[in-house]
Amino acid sequence: MITPHETFQEKWAEYYRLRRSARLGVLALPVILVVLDKGPLAIWLKGILGTLRDNLQVAIVLSIIGVTTFVIAWPLLKWMAWRCPNCGNKFVQTKMEANVLAALGKAWIVLIAFSKLAFDSRCVTCGLKRGTSKTAADDTRQTKGMRIER
Repeated sequence: MITPHETFQEKWAEYYRLRRSARLGVLALPVILVVLDKGPLAIWLKGILGTLRDNLQVAIVLSIIGVTTFVIAWPLLKWMAWRCPNCGNKFVQTKMEANVLAALGKAWIVLIAFSKLAFDSRCVTCGLKRGTSKTAADDTRQTKGMRIER
């Protein structure tokens, strides 16, 4: 929900900033993979790793994988946790949807999040259209035949 000191524009500016960061994180994945596999960093890293003990090589590779995962996942998780300024629930995912996806596995959560990052434009709980105000959400619900009682 919106606090008295915030406006819808400020909340939406935050949403767009988080979404842009999440999209950049997702788009960074193939770039990071190519750089770690084919780029000059990969050549340097293979040269360094070749001189180290096996257990140290594994630790370094796992550390690189962990940092890469964090760089990609953190902005995505921040975007997914953003709350709708109208209803105060998560804009991207309902609790029931999260429970169902958790039962299906982590890969499904990521795939659904990616699709919502690219295509979704409404709050999953109240139907508020991305970038609009509360009155626009009320108008949308009323045109769909839903009456809002306050």
